[in-house]
Amino acid sequence: MIIKSLLDVDFYKATMSQLYFHQFPQMTGKFRFKCRTPNIDLSKVYDKIREQIYNCTDLVVMLYEIEFLDKQGVFTDDYLDFLSGLRLARNQVVINKDPFEIEVTGYMHRITFWETMILAIVNEVYFDSISAFKDCDADARLQEKIALSQDVSSPIFDFGTRRRRSYAWQWNVLRQLKSRMPCFSGTSNVYLAREIGIPVVGTMAHEYISSMQAVVHPRDSQKRALRLWLEEYEGRLGIALSDTLGLDAFLRDFDGYLARNYEGVRQDSGDPIAVGEKVVHHYLSLGIDPTTKKIVFSDSLDFPTILKIHNRFKGIIKTSFGIGTNLMNDGFGDPINIVMKLVECNDRPVAKLSDSPGKEMCEDKEYLAYLRKAFNASK
Repeated sequence: MIIKSLLDVDFYKATMSQLYFHQFPQMTGKFRFKCRTPNIDLSKVYDKIREQIYNCTDLVVMLYEIEFLDKQGVFTDDYLDFLSGLRLARNQVVINKDPFEIEVTGYMHRITFWETMILAIVNEVYFDSISAFKDCDADARLQEKIALSQDVSSPIFDFGTRRRRSYAWQWNVLRQLKSRMPCFSGTSNVYLAREIGIPVVGTMAHEYISSMQAVVHPRDSQKRALRLWLEEYEGRLGIALSDTLGLDAFLRDFDGYLARNYEGVRQDSGDPIAVGEKVVHHYLSLGIDPTTKKIVFSDSLDFPTILKIHNRFKGIIKTSFGIGTNLMNDGFGDPINIVMKLVECNDRPVAKLSDSPGKEMCEDKEYLAYLRKAFNASK
C-alpha cells in the first residue's frame, strides 16, 4: 500500500478536521482533483490509482498514533475519540477514467483527510509508470541541497507529502535531513514525524478559509476564519495563511487584534520578497515590531531562493521555510503539478483566489468573478 496510515497526511488535515468537528459538524464539502500540467494522461494508470485509493478505506488510526497526537497539546479528548474510530468510505470518492477525474464529497471533518492521500497516490503511481529509482540523480541533488543549507540559520521544514515521488523516498530524505541538516526542524507528515522521531508542524490550509465563504458573507469569511481559529486553538498554531483571497485582502482583514495574536503569517503565492516587504510594512503600520513576528515561506521553494529570502529579511523579521516538491520529487523527471481543491461547501461554491495566476480553482465562474470583485482581486 502506498498510504501507510490515516495519518500519512499533512498535520493541518487533523487540525482543520478538529475545528470542523467542533464548530461545523454538519458541514459538507466537495473536493475536486486537477492536474495543472498539460499533456499528462492519468487515465493510463487509472486502475492502479483506483486500487490504491480504495485501499485507504481499510486504514485505522492506531492507539500509539493517538498518543502521539495527544502529545502535541492541541487536540481535545472528544476529537481524539472520534479520530480513533474514523474510517474513510468508498462512497465518498468518485473516480472516472476518461476524462480522468476524482471527486470527494461528504462531511468536512471526515473527507478532509482524502486530499493529501489522493495526491500522494496519484504522484507515486504516475512516477512508477514512467521512471525507476535507479535511473535518477535525486540523491546527488539532495546532497547538494544539504550542503547549501549550511548557510541558512532559519528553520527548514518538509511540506512535501502531497508531491512526493514515493513514501520510500520521503522516508529516506527525512532520515538524512534529521542527521545532516542542522536547520532542519520537522515535517508536516504526521505518520513519518512519529516514525522517525522529528517534530510535526502545520496549522491551516486554503480549504479552511475558503470553507467560511459558505458560513458567512464571503467578504467577512477570511476574518471570521482567522478569529475562529484563535478561539479553537487559544493562540496556539498561530500562523495565518495570507493568500487565500489575495495578500491585499488579507492585510485589510489582518487587523491589530489578529496581527498581535497570531505568531506570524505563511506566504504561499506571489513574489516572496514583495510579500515579505508588505507584511513587514503592515506590522510597522500597526505599531508591531516585525522582529517579534514570523513569515513562513512555502511557495515552490528551492535552496537558492531560500538563501535569497533568508538574507533579505535577516534581522528584520523571523523566517522559516517549508519545502515541498524540491525536496521530495526532484531528480526523477519533470514533476507534475497536481492539486485537490475544495470547490463547494454546504452545496455552495467556494474558491481560492491566490496571488499567482492559475492557482485559483472554482467550478462556478460567476461566483469566481463575484469574489474577485468583492476583494478587488485581479485575474
